[in-house]
This record gives sequence, C-alpha cells and structure tokens, in this order.
Amino acid sequence: MLYIFYGFFIVILLSNVLIAIVTDSYEVIQNNRAASVFFKNRLDFVAEMDSIASVVRKRIFCMKDDDTKVVPISNVYTEDDDQSYGTVAPIDSENNVHGTEEWFRYKWNSIMSLFEHDVYGDGAQDIGRSAYWIDVLKKTVAIFVIPPWLILGFVTVGILWPPQVREWLFVQKDTAASRKDIEQRKLKQLEEIQHATKSLKIEIRMEMQNDREEISRTKAAIDAVQEEILADLQQVNALVTTLLLDLGGTPLEG
Repeated sequence: MLYIFYGFFIVILLSNVLIAIVTDSYEVIQNNRAASVFFKNRLDFVAEMDSIASVVRKRIFCMKDDDTKVVPISNVYTEDDDQSYGTVAPIDSENNVHGTEEWFRYKWNSIMSLFEHDVYGDGAQDIGRSAYWIDVLKKTVAIFVIPPWLILGFVTVGILWPPQVREWLFVQKDTAASRKDIEQRKLKQLEEIQHATKSLKIEIRMEMQNDREEISRTKAAIDAVQEEILADLQQVNALVTTLLLDLGGTPLEG
C-alpha cells in the first residue's frame, strides 16, 4: 500500500516537472523565437514571389534584371541552431532561361532571314537550280512552322514565343516625331518667346514711367525747398537791414 502511494506521488511530481518544462519551452518559443519564425516565413514568401516575377519579366515581357548571383535580403539569426536565412538567386535556372531565350531568338532570326530580299547578295546570279529549290523548300517549311509556333506561344501566355514577338507586343517603341509636329512645337515655342518679350517690354515701360514720375516729384520737392530757402534768406536780409537802420548804420544792399 505504501508502495502504491509512493508511486502515485512520484508520477504526480514528475508530471508537474514535465508540465513546467513544456510551459517554459513554449514561453521561450513564443517570446524569443516568434520574430525569427515570422521573418523566416516572410522572407521565404518574398523569395518565391521574386522568382515568379523574375520569370514573368524575362520570359514574357522581355525585361532584363541585373546580373546578380546572390541577393541577400535579411539574415535572421537564431540562438539554438546558429542558422542564417537568406535568399540566393537560382543561378542555374537563370542560365537555362537565358539559354532557351537565346535559342528561340536565334531560330526566329534564322526563319525570318529566309524571307528577306536579296538573301544571297551579289552572288544571286550564280545560284544553281538545286540551291533555289532548297531555298523554296525551307521557306515552305517555315510557312508551316510559324503559325503553330505563334499559336503555341499564345496558349502558353507568351512563354514559348520568340523574344522578338514579345518585344514587338510589349516593349514600347520610340516613335520619331513627324516634321509637322516639330514645326508646331517650334511655332509654339516662338509664340511663347514673343509673348514673354511683350510682357517684358510692358514691364520695362511701366518701370520707366514710374521712374520718370518719381524724378518729377523729386525735382518738384527740390524746387519747393529751394524756394523756401530763398524766402528765408530774404527774411533774414530784411531783418538784418532793419537792425542796422535801428542802430544808425548803413543798410545792406540785397
């Protein structure tokens, strides 16, 4: 009976210890490792989306990225396993993509070169009959190859199209301005310059008119001051003359 109570006590004690250990580990994971796990999952998602977007840009829209081998996003360090999580660019897959794209480009150029005028140049007169029929056969095969190729590329959302077709559809072309547009642009610029010149002339005339009015006002003020000074001098002369007469002296001649 004592042995049963002892065993029951030991089981309860060890169960409490195990619960405490598990609870402590869960708190450590929840508090310390939560950020690491969160950012690891986020970085994995970003890396996957970047890979998908890179394939879409290169294979469909013919956009070129920088030739980077390793793209570190953010290192997440963990204390337990001493691991650093980063993003490494898939070098082999990029090489395969570029190789396939260049192969498609080369084949499309080869097919299109069959339909160019004066393929043989100056030696066109020296072409034998067999070479002529071989050229006709190649063009016939190309005519039957091009439509299925374009249809297959359309079904695969442009992935199997040659780069020239995707560039022709999606890449914006710089259109040269026509002569009429250039003349209209120059005429508009000339009208703007003439309008600015007229406005400048009007402003200069207004400033000159204001300056003239200010000079006239200044001259009138100077004349008024001069007249006041002359009047004061005459009064002083009259006063001095009066004083001399009172003193019996000779008056001053003005």
